[in-house]
Amino acid sequence: MQDCLAATHALRKRHNSLTCTVVYIGDEAPYARVDGTIRLDGEQQGVRLVADYELSIVVSEDFPASVPKVRLSDGAPATYPHVDADGTLCLGVNGEIAMAMNNSAVPLIAFYDEVLLPNIYAIEYYRRYRVMPFGDRSHGSQGVLEFYREFFDVDDESAVCQLLRAAAFRSPYRRRGKCPCGSKLRATRCHANHIDQLRACVDKSILMDDLALVANAANITKTKSAKESARLRLKGHRKT
Repeated sequence: MQDCLAATHALRKRHNSLTCTVVYIGDEAPYARVDGTIRLDGEQQGVRLVADYELSIVVSEDFPASVPKVRLSDGAPATYPHVDADGTLCLGVNGEIAMAMNNSAVPLIAFYDEVLLPNIYAIEYYRRYRVMPFGDRSHGSQGVLEFYREFFDVDDESAVCQLLRAAAFRSPYRRRGKCPCGSKLRATRCHANHIDQLRACVDKSILMDDLALVANAANITKTKSAKESARLRLKGHRKT
């Protein structure tokens, strides 16, 4: 809890429009909630946006092993695609967010600057123009798969799953052995650095959750491919 409180107080000290409250609910683990107004004043590719947003940032007791949750007081635009079922914002892939936070001496400020503010910019851009700015990943498990494909620079879903397993479970992976991606190269000449980066920066629980989402997306992709193949076979059969 001390890391959680230190992080929220550091953020509040930097942004005096925010307040911090420690919340205890029955038998649940305590958490810190940061409430207030943040000022967006950002520019990307020549498009400058300025706006104020009322929000709450919930920082769990085990921070920075877990990623903070953010809720807008007035909600995101009705058709904005990146809102989770509980009403909090989907700010990206948790593994990617954890790496951004843990590469900083002050993880919550890194979260605010590198994760939250770019997402607030995207929301304001969407509110004004009804499109996402400058490209976007899919929402949900498919977006998680897209990120790890980019991160590992592999297209095959099963290879992504094997690499994530190697990051989450230490025993099956040896740096001098064959790379888990299936390339037949030594891991040290292939994906060892990627795996080590995830192990160093991302909590195992986050990697396990991301692995489950990637596996789900891979299964959906295989199911769609199987259905499309069956449809094409049926179409060809009808022609003959």
